[in-house]
Amino acid sequence: MKVPTALILLALLAPSSAAAYDYGSAAPQLIAHGIPALHDLEHRGEGVIIAILDTGFDTSHPTLATLVEEGRIVAARDFVQGDDEVADEFGDPDGQDDHGTQMLSLLAAELDGVLIGAAPKASYILAKTERRDEESLDEEQFWAAAASWAVAQGADLIVSSLNWPSLHAPEDADGATSIASIRAGELVVGGIPVVVSAGNGGPQGSTIHVPADGVGVIAVGATESTSSARVDRFSSRGPTADGRMKPDFLGPGEAVVAHPRGPDITGAEGTSVAAPLVAGVVALLLQACPDATPAEVLEALRARSDGPDEQDNDSGWGRPQAGGALDYLVAGRCGGPGDDDDAGDDDSADDDDATDDDDATDDDDSAEDPAPDCGCESVSAKAAPGGAALLLVGLLGLRSRSRASLRR
Repeated sequence: MKVPTALILLALLAPSSAAAYDYGSAAPQLIAHGIPALHDLEHRGEGVIIAILDTGFDTSHPTLATLVEEGRIVAARDFVQGDDEVADEFGDPDGQDDHGTQMLSLLAAELDGVLIGAAPKASYILAKTERRDEESLDEEQFWAAAASWAVAQGADLIVSSLNWPSLHAPEDADGATSIASIRAGELVVGGIPVVVSAGNGGPQGSTIHVPADGVGVIAVGATESTSSARVDRFSSRGPTADGRMKPDFLGPGEAVVAHPRGPDITGAEGTSVAAPLVAGVVALLLQACPDATPAEVLEALRARSDGPDEQDNDSGWGRPQAGGALDYLVAGRCGGPGDDDDAGDDDSADDDDATDDDDATDDDDSAEDPAPDCGCESVSAKAAPGGAALLLVGLLGLRSRSRASLRR
């Protein structure tokens, strides 16, 4: 899509502050979802509590120092050993907390020039539910219990990159067999978005892993690089056993930078790393509109993703674009800025709708002052100075859509 030169100039001339972060080698994976533009608008996850269910967490790494120093770890619990120590401890296999620490870093890291996460100012609940050296039904029990516990601790969003392919045949992936999938679906009905990895069972169809089959759960597959929108060969495909299309979205699944144990930043891959990046987009939307329902968030992500016009069982809806999704969500709830009257959007409050009877002298501009009851009270006025700031978000999203790469 070619952006008119006049619009580019308008965006460039609009007042703006310096970039929020020096993203270092993490820039490509965040640009893939248009996340830096929202960081620049001070949407960095503040006020959102994200629960991560994984193998354990080493919070001593320098990239997580700010998270710890600012006291944004709300709660932590080891459901495997039954204590509050989520880092490796006696009785754990070596490197038990590696995977979970990587997932946490993709969201919460904040070390300028080294690694910045998708939601670096959110608060976090850490639940250790998995052993790396075995796979058992106990782990599903731990997962379901941890999810309920996290909600009781105040979680606004649950993220997990755990699957149990050896425990369930494809016919079990129906949203109603696995206790974890059932619990995940119940949480979504209760108003808590749940984002999980789709699994690494591709390229065959019907390889979605539990608990990504949960009803209403956002299942995330993987692209073949940070700059490509093409689904990776290993990424699990739908449909679910009961015929629902999956995955829902894609995120970068190769050449993603995170950290394992020790000081180095290293590459990571799999649908595991894709899920936290998409969850970061969800967190930024929840910061802007704290009482948005999972269905509203899902609709916004679908409306502003870079995939096919209709969901399919390979790519879902593609990669969500953060700026466009925020724009869509605010417009839908508040009659706010940026509703571009898409063909699939019949909102009569659109700025360019022919039926708009708003008087030119009306000084009650909802784009600058959203209605107090629209549920988006944390949207800053500077998110829409004449629409230019959100235009910048859109341009960044378009940039990421236009990039492509060949399979390595």
